[in-house]
Amino acid sequence: MIFPVASNECPDGWEFFEGSCYTLGATSKDFEYARRECIELDGYLAEVTTQEENDFVKDLVSRTAADDVSGAYMGLQMLSWKGVWELRSSGTPAPYYDFATPSKRQTSSEYSCAVFDRASDWSWVTQGCDIQQGMRFVCERCPMQRECFQGSCYDLRCLSEAHRYIEDTCGNAGGQVLEINSGEENDFIKGFLRKATLPLSTYLNPGNVWLGATDQDTEGDLRWMSDNSEVTFTDWADGEPNNFGVNRGRNSDCVVLDSKNDWKWNDEDCLHKSYVMCEMEDVSAITG
Repeated sequence: MIFPVASNECPDGWEFFEGSCYTLGATSKDFEYARRECIELDGYLAEVTTQEENDFVKDLVSRTAADDVSGAYMGLQMLSWKGVWELRSSGTPAPYYDFATPSKRQTSSEYSCAVFDRASDWSWVTQGCDIQQGMRFVCERCPMQRECFQGSCYDLRCLSEAHRYIEDTCGNAGGQVLEINSGEENDFIKGFLRKATLPLSTYLNPGNVWLGATDQDTEGDLRWMSDNSEVTFTDWADGEPNNFGVNRGRNSDCVVLDSKNDWKWNDEDCLHKSYVMCEMEDVSAITG
């Protein structure tokens, strides 16, 4: 049985808007702790890129913030060594601003985080990133996305991680990192990803999805991480694997489904970040 992608299904306590889910954090955190808290929720600090999105998030904060909340962090930070306001998760310059006044868009090292400010009717101001008192934060994530096929269910997670963390991520969810063992399964996964929702791709994370395979132990001997068995089915893109990372002093010992090449396989530097898909047993297929 195949369950369609729930493109607008958000977890409890989250609200949906144009392909993303949003929530206001419930505890006081400084910027860095807020960022980590959003990651724990399979998301990231909200990155507001349009007027429409800003209007939605401001409404969310105004409705859900308690009276003692003075502001809420978003995923926008001034990086002094770059001299630009940058979306923290995407790693790209901000395309949109809603600072209350030009004077509120300070750029000194003391005021390097943008926040939704109650005193400014939830428009943006800048402040120090270490302030906790009265502060909350807005997290953003993609919707819950699961499909099941031939006894397995596949959960696509918004979380963008380096390869060394993905076994724990899927293990904690009760599964393992995605393994593809046949052309039929490969076609199913590609179809899932073609219609899935993921955050915007960036240079640091072009929107690829990890496979649970690596040849870190022996170059050219690709093995599944779950049981060290040999990878017997592959769907490499033209010219792959090419171990491109060796040109930068590192091997490309891990494997991704390449978002820019119709989800064909590509070898990748394990230190890079990609999205995670976890595979687990379809309990309904056993009990039903």
